[in-house]
Amino acid sequence: MDKANYIKGLAEGYAHQSKNRNFEEIHLEDVGHYTKVLCQSRGLSEEMGLIIAYGHDLGRIKNGVLGKKHSQEGAKIMKSLLEASDFTQKEKKRILQGIKQHNQKDKIHGPYSELIKDADSLAHFREGLINPEDRYEHGRIQALENEIPEIQSLSWVNWKEIGNKCLQKIVRIVNDEIALQAHSEFWVHDLRVSIRKLRSILWVVKDLECAELRETAIMADRVVKRIAKELDHLRLLQVILQKVPLSTTDYQSYQKKITLAYNEIQKGYDWPKQLDELTRTFQDLWRRLEGMPEIETLELQERCDALLKKFFKQCASLKIDQQKSLHQVRITTKKLKYLSQLGLVQLTPNLFKETNIELGRLIGEANDIFEIQKVMKANLFEGTLQTLKEEIALQVFLQRKMKESSIPKELW
Repeated sequence: MDKANYIKGLAEGYAHQSKNRNFEEIHLEDVGHYTKVLCQSRGLSEEMGLIIAYGHDLGRIKNGVLGKKHSQEGAKIMKSLLEASDFTQKEKKRILQGIKQHNQKDKIHGPYSELIKDADSLAHFREGLINPEDRYEHGRIQALENEIPEIQSLSWVNWKEIGNKCLQKIVRIVNDEIALQAHSEFWVHDLRVSIRKLRSILWVVKDLECAELRETAIMADRVVKRIAKELDHLRLLQVILQKVPLSTTDYQSYQKKITLAYNEIQKGYDWPKQLDELTRTFQDLWRRLEGMPEIETLELQERCDALLKKFFKQCASLKIDQQKSLHQVRITTKKLKYLSQLGLVQLTPNLFKETNIELGRLIGEANDIFEIQKVMKANLFEGTLQTLKEEIALQVFLQRKMKESSIPKELW
């Protein structure tokens, strides 16, 4: 700890001589305190953490460099201080990266960079320096106050019972001829949601180890997906109609297209045949499940854990300007959302569940704009799309930060 104390002494000396002496001294103490707490919580080297903590603002308090550039200046100063030390090159690199990256609060880097960013944010929070515009610093505080995200599954009995209810609801909606003939927007929405809920169950069953179960679940999902496909075009037309101004000729044009699409669904689609095939496939699936006592809740829990792991992997590699990348994250958020809504899994903490739902909603809106732009062959709603991308980035950031580590309340 001698090296950390040496850097602390230097930083305290420069802080004492600075124009904002009171703030710099208090901030140095606060960041040091939270760095110790976080090192203990995350199993990181306290010596390395404290060197970063005491050196992170040297660019400002020693050389008077303000704004974003003070981190780069601080790294230059620290580099010269570390030259004669016995730290390995890898350790030196981590220290310098931590200082250089500490004010990039909207990004997630390595463990020591995240350590100083979180400690700095906690210090700012204690000092009353975080304003509503500092959304990513607020996000860091929120994430640290919460438990690490987890998913807990219920037993197979619950899955079968709820799966049958989802199937029955699909049958009821399809058979509601009055809603269909009235060209009801709710008919399309309710049917799509019910299908997604049923598919969320099938998505998990399709990943089980038993080949026979997987094949049967894939067959059932294929039928449900076919039904959903019939609604995709109609739903997109409805979205376009919501966004196109009433005064344009396009509005009347899309009204006619929607009427035609409903008529095609009524006359051209063999609903009884599809529902009969779906029901038979599901009966076969449940019969196979009942005949296999080795399918335990433990394996189901493993599949749900894998789904959560997949979600975080997709978030880490998300390319926010690519519709395909956004779509992949959206599908996984829907699986988690519907399994939770059906009561088949419990997502904790609440912040994780809420941000997951919000993330799915935001990506859904962005996807609608992408699809509208393709249909209408114009870059419409670009301002809205940019705002959505910024909101999506924030929600993904929150989810990823919660996964890293929380701080036990007694250590605050």
